Amino acid sequence: MDERKVVIIGLDGATFDVIKPLVNQNRLPHLSKIMKNGVHGELKSTIHPITPQAWSTFLTGKNAGKHGIFDFTARKRVHMRSSLSMPADAVVIVYLCC
Repeated sequence: MDERKVVIIGLDGATFDVIKPLVNQNRLPHLSKIMKNGVHGELKSTIHPITPQAWSTFLTGKNAGKHGIFDFTARKRVHMRSSLSMPADAVVIVYLCC
């Protein structure tokens, strides 16, 4: 049986409109060799194309709603209150930190 190996190289934020001119100028010789001897193509990203969300979707095959990673920060569910029901000094703190 033919046992082929696969290597996936993902360059975060690098698009072919940047990479291909550099390859053509021989400024990325190793990547150029990989591209010539392998397969390459554009990957359609997630909506919204944010690094943690996109890579988590790529690695799991699930969308952000399923894997729960949307951003670089952890989100906590909190009870939201209207600023009208808070004391004035609490409203200032909320607006300054959030």
